[in-house]
Amino acid sequence: MNLKHSVFALAIAFTAVANAAPPGGVFARRVVACPPPEPQITVTPRRLPARAELEFSLRIVSGSRAGELATGRVTIHPRDLPRHGNGLVTASRFTFKYAGETFTEADLDAPAQVRLERGEPVELIAVGGPGHLRFGFSAGFDRGQFGRAEEQFINAGEPYFGYLDPSTYVDGAGRVSFRRLLARAR
Repeated sequence: MNLKHSVFALAIAFTAVANAAPPGGVFARRVVACPPPEPQITVTPRRLPARAELEFSLRIVSGSRAGELATGRVTIHPRDLPRHGNGLVTASRFTFKYAGETFTEADLDAPAQVRLERGEPVELIAVGGPGHLRFGFSAGFDRGQFGRAEEQFINAGEPYFGYLDPSTYVDGAGRVSFRRLLARAR
């Protein structure tokens, strides 16, 4: 629409309002409540990290290694996070420093998994290691095999770490805790 048409349209609108005025030229004012306009939602895409590393620590509470500490990391991909942050995620990398050795995903029977609740890691699930240092995180053992007083958390259903002694079925157990979530761009 050009300027000529705009001026013509404005003149028609003014004439229509003037012709609609009541006798005496006074308009009655009518107020109509209108709901406020709906807010505009702008979605700004954010770049998710390519991977997230979960650090964990382990405190052994029973058996021949009682009192020892161990550490590790598992890597998960944010695209694999379950809806609402609850569920299992398969780890793409696993590193565990235990008993003077370092174990990786190659030393596991199957890929490690991390159970999340509300987006927070709460349990590591993995079984592996050589015969003389066999271990399991919440797997690989029957919970009934843990009978010492300091192992009762296992029978109560809590996540655990268990390890073997080559001459016994179960040597001892430990508690696993996650320290922080590290986002990595690569």
